[in-house]
Amino acid sequence: MNDFKFEGKYIIKADIRCKTGLHIGGTEEGFEIGGIDNPVIKDPITG
Repeated sequence: MNDFKFEGKYIIKADIRCKTGLHIGGTEEGFEIGGIDNPVIKDPITG
């Protein structure tokens, strides 16, 4: 068994650019790239 010892922490900063469809999170059913996974219904009068 390996003995691991906490030595400290690192802060990593970066810019991430997505070149293809990206979905963060999970869903029970699949969907296509560009498909709606979390629809929002707006009031047409108040927006």
